[in-house]
Amino acid sequence: MSTPTETIPEVSKPSISDQFDSVIDRLNEQLNSIKGLLSEVKTLKKEATKPVKVKKVKKERDPNKPPPFTKPVEISAELRKFLKQDGDISRTEVTQKMYAYIKDKNLQNPEMKRQFILDKAMSKLFKVDEKTSMEYFKLQTHMKQHYPKTAAKA
Repeated sequence: MSTPTETIPEVSKPSISDQFDSVIDRLNEQLNSIKGLLSEVKTLKKEATKPVKVKKVKKERDPNKPPPFTKPVEISAELRKFLKQDGDISRTEVTQKMYAYIKDKNLQNPEMKRQFILDKAMSKLFKVDEKTSMEYFKLQTHMKQHYPKTAAKA
């Protein structure tokens, strides 16, 4: 009697070439991972060595102290005479009085409302020709000659 023989399936071994390809693929994966890590380390180094900008701390303003433009300042004798003002006056008050003078004397240019036409007294004050038109924006430029500079604080 003969015994039946069992057939054992043959397990095929991957070829050497396939094994090399598998190892190369794993090495490439590791290489890409290392490149990514290297990129992250460079970015972190760049951030760590970047100079830190120090923000200026904003000083708390005393609510009881008036802003500098509302502080009374010395004005020239010509402006004092023009405004009929005794003593010091703030720059904002000077501007308000100049605007009131322009409105009272009806000096605003009817064609261009942002301009006013100088009368004799204002032209003498600003040292420009009479009947010259001037923009309100330029008023402060001509006014600065009437605010004497104070000595620098030591």
